[in-house]
Amino acid sequence: MINPDDVIREFGADSMRLYEMFMGPLNKAAPWSTDGIPGCFRFLQRVYRLICGERGDQARELPEGEGSESQRRLLARTVEKVGADIESFDFNTAISALMVFVREIERDGPIPRAAAETLLKLLAPLAPHLAEELWEKLGCEELLAYAAWPEADPAWLVEEQITLSVQVSGKMRARVSVPADADEELSRQIALRDPAVQRHVGDRPLSRVVFVPGRLINFVVR
Repeated sequence: MINPDDVIREFGADSMRLYEMFMGPLNKAAPWSTDGIPGCFRFLQRVYRLICGERGDQARELPEGEGSESQRRLLARTVEKVGADIESFDFNTAISALMVFVREIERDGPIPRAAAETLLKLLAPLAPHLAEELWEKLGCEELLAYAAWPEADPAWLVEEQITLSVQVSGKMRARVSVPADADEELSRQIALRDPAVQRHVGDRPLSRVVFVPGRLINFVVR
């Protein structure tokens, strides 16, 4: 039998709380084990380093502004995903989305201050003690518990480019990047310019074209 007090003493209450929600959907049974708690603890440590650096007792100096395009797009997707998952009590997938965010956000530079504040708002229902502590370190005067829930900017939820699978007579030959709102004609033009598609189509006439928006285009040749 495992005493929760022992786990909390070693890893902290937030790690314990996070693991309980990360085990799986609340409506499904899952075996309880301490094996997954260190992973939740390391995630929270990573959040701390993201805000305060390796050894900082205070928040590091974060750039103002909204960050790069990819950072803003990642933030919007995370806000949308975490909000929806928490509302439907899918805490495990909400935590997974936050783990991805923390891993990816600094690929294009330091996390912007606005994104850091939003991250803590999303984390607060899941790990309230750490989120409130880091919120204070950022210099925010009002308690995080009273902060408004973030909303995703819909402009950054729209993918500008998508990957379209290209088949020739039912066989996969290439993947091409097309605008997210590309119609059949534009998708057809872009796909036929791909060298691999050209090799398999050649000068043969097309008997028909099967187009599934956002997924694939299939050139059926005679």
